[in-house]
Amino acid sequence: MRKNKRLLSNTLLSLFRGVSIRAKTIFLFSLLLFFAVSTISFLNFNNSEKMLERQTFEGLGGLVKSKADLIDHLFQHNFEVVSFLASQMKLRVLLTAFPETRLRITGKKAQIRKILNTVVDASPSLVNHIHIMDVQGEVLVSTKISEEESNFSGTPEYSKGKTDLYLSVPYFDRKQYRYSISGPVFDLNENTKTVIGILTVEFKGNKLLDILSDYTGLGETGDLVLAKRDGNDIFFLNNMRFKPGAALHWRMPFNTQNAKPIRLALSGQSGITRGLDYRDIEVLSGYRYLELLDWGLVAKIDVREAFEPMWHLLKEIILMGCFVLMVGMIGSFFFVGMITDSLRELREGVELIARGNFAYRVNIDRRDEIGQLASTFNQMAEKLDQLYTGLEENVRLKTKELENTLAKTEAQNKILIDTKTAVLNILEDLDETRRDLERQKADLEQGKRELEKANKELDNFVYTASHDLRAPLRGISSFASFIEEDYSDKLDAQGKDYLNEIRKSTTRMDELIEDLLELSKISRIKNPYENVPIADLIQEVKVRIEFDLHDHKSELIVSGEMPVIYCDRIKMTEVFFNLINNAIKFSSKIAGQTPRVEIGCRTEPEKTVFYVKDNGIGIDPQYQEQIFEIFRRLHTETEYEGTGAGLSIVKRVVDDYGGKIWVESELGKGATFWFEIPKDLKENII
Repeated sequence: MRKNKRLLSNTLLSLFRGVSIRAKTIFLFSLLLFFAVSTISFLNFNNSEKMLERQTFEGLGGLVKSKADLIDHLFQHNFEVVSFLASQMKLRVLLTAFPETRLRITGKKAQIRKILNTVVDASPSLVNHIHIMDVQGEVLVSTKISEEESNFSGTPEYSKGKTDLYLSVPYFDRKQYRYSISGPVFDLNENTKTVIGILTVEFKGNKLLDILSDYTGLGETGDLVLAKRDGNDIFFLNNMRFKPGAALHWRMPFNTQNAKPIRLALSGQSGITRGLDYRDIEVLSGYRYLELLDWGLVAKIDVREAFEPMWHLLKEIILMGCFVLMVGMIGSFFFVGMITDSLRELREGVELIARGNFAYRVNIDRRDEIGQLASTFNQMAEKLDQLYTGLEENVRLKTKELENTLAKTEAQNKILIDTKTAVLNILEDLDETRRDLERQKADLEQGKRELEKANKELDNFVYTASHDLRAPLRGISSFASFIEEDYSDKLDAQGKDYLNEIRKSTTRMDELIEDLLELSKISRIKNPYENVPIADLIQEVKVRIEFDLHDHKSELIVSGEMPVIYCDRIKMTEVFFNLINNAIKFSSKIAGQTPRVEIGCRTEPEKTVFYVKDNGIGIDPQYQEQIFEIFRRLHTETEYEGTGAGLSIVKRVVDDYGGKIWVESELGKGATFWFEIPKDLKENII
């Protein structure tokens, strides 16, 4: 596809390449004019078509409404005639007076018949005849005597007319269009309203047919359609313009694709539409639902006739467009000629100047852009003449300048060579400096490795020394126990106290060694990092100190939601264990107060800050830095148990994480220990 487009484009360019500007311009102008006239004509035609369609729809809508109002008025009048006649007092008295004889007395029949004939005579063009049935359906009196004593109990006029006014389906009687309206006749008792007869009035259909056969405003193809729905069929009630025998004979399935307007009307809708009619021809239609009769009415006209004025308008638009196009082509021929003549003279002037005739000037006396171009051309020619005249002098001067420039360039080249030599020397010095830095870096790395080895050996020494110290302690403790067991009866009270002090001192020393080992282990052991939910970790610590919590009746509170941090789970557990254990220990000996420990945190962009708060004895501000030193105690063993290594362990872990720990406290007002853990911890920092 793209290849074909490229081929077409190349073909068009090759065709236009040898064509003059005048021909190209006239062609393009004509093409643009053609598109403009075509677009305007199309828009005008389209708008006129929509306007004509709207006007036709408005006319059809008004016409079908007018016809519907006439039909509603006609039948409303007929219903009123039946209601009025059925309510006549004299008629009701005569029907009530002789229920036993069933009006067989000739005189009474004559009186009733006279009343009925009066109505028929008063409306000879509307009413055909009237009869009255008794409640069993037998005709008692009729203006058509031959129908008297006939039985109509099996007809809708009888069954439906007993309860309310009933309009029958139109029918032909001796080729005359008829329809009847039936209604009940009640006795004189207004309370009971007992039906004593059924009144049926047969109306002539001439006025209805006159309304439907008046095609005024519908042109040559317009038509009026009146129909009712009979089950799944459309039953047509009038003869149509193009189907004269349709009345009361022709049916169509209700779900047919044609006859859309009458289907919409019989569906209880009113409006306008465009579609196919019963002839399978496209029409514009106005349709209306006759609610009083449950019928549908349609007024329609063929689309071809409705839009016939548009075809005359289209012919006029085409003729006008051809005229405008012709006038435009003629005008463009002369207009473009004026431009191309001037351009041709300019082209000849350019050719003369190209051959060296700088004294030539074009003679174009115009005030438009072509004139400006000619004036600019002459100015250019004047400047070219002046430039050519001074060209030799400029060449001589430029040659001399070039010689001077070459001399300067040679001097600059010599300077550049000297500079290059100096730069090379500097680069050699820099390279030697780089090698010195690399040697220093290697020495630093070696020193780092030796320092790490020394630290490791120091940790191992502390561990080994602490471990070896425990063996003599165990011996001292064992011998003290042996003396107490074997020589207890030979020792006085003071001797026993000395033995007890020996045991307590060995136990104290053992605890100090244990804490020293724990502190050494904190530095030596590297545990894997993981995402640790701090809430779960605190719950684990709570299980470990459950006895102390219960024994001291302490309350442990976690305030707010705890985060998940990436760290060494075991060492972080030791941090919370030591801080919570200290908080319980120093809050448990205040009389009348329940020990209370609160844990919380706050999250900052680069770190998480935790706190452990108690309501204990507090810490004097002058000792708040010293308490983190190893084995540093502010109270005696008899006051508070422990070795004083717990806070040192906590500080070692927090420091190794790159965080910090501090305390906020006053004597007698509890203490709050704060520590922060960075969020960007890397594996194996500690």
